[in-house]
Amino acid sequence: ADQRAYNVKMFTTQSAEPATDGTAVFTQENVSSDCVISGLEENTMYYAYIQAICDEGDSEWVGPLQITTLCVSLTEDELPYENGFEEETGDFPGCWTLIYTEDDSYPRVESGSSGAFEGSKYLYSSYYVGGYDEDPIAFKAMFALPGMAEDVDMTGLSLHFYMKGAGADIVVGIMTDPSDKNTFTEVETVVGTSQYQEYLVNLTSYTGDGKYIALKYDSVFASVYIDKMRIIPTPTCLKPI
Repeated sequence: ADQRAYNVKMFTTQSAEPATDGTAVFTQENVSSDCVISGLEENTMYYAYIQAICDEGDSEWVGPLQITTLCVSLTEDELPYENGFEEETGDFPGCWTLIYTEDDSYPRVESGSSGAFEGSKYLYSSYYVGGYDEDPIAFKAMFALPGMAEDVDMTGLSLHFYMKGAGADIVVGIMTDPSDKNTFTEVETVVGTSQYQEYLVNLTSYTGDGKYIALKYDSVFASVYIDKMRIIPTPTCLKPI
């Protein structure tokens, strides 16, 4: 067969008839070399279908090939960044990195207006000790928010969020590599209370070159609720919290 080129289509869901399906988010015909695909959303799964163009007639469509796009770094123009978890459909926010946890169930996004500061979803972590007579077991976990672009000055940023969790210690820091917990540099530790409180952690004191704001749970009692997480340019006039 004389295969000269290909037709390519991309969909957000699997297609039973890619040849006639009009819902493709990307279509390119007569692709004879590398196919540059544009207009896709980050951290999103797409389904690709490919058809060979031949002298004696085009081939059947092959697919779907599942492709998940990468996350991109946040630029200054994209600030403030906010995640109130209302749009999350999975157990953990997209483009965040769960670096490690001592309990595979946590942290996770949960629903219920009683647990949220605003709306109905929030990030929750907890642990269970088998009985009252047992010694408390520390819960430890670490996760990073989306990375910032290389030209963003981290010392000009602050992390703003709402949290409750009596006695829970949450360490806010910055990482150079979200896949390596040893690159975490502490900036400030905040302590939770039984009711939602507002927290603003100024990153001015940071002196490294990391681009990932991260949180570390390190508490003997670790039932923690977090909502409305924001990365913002540090205000020039800080309000009292």
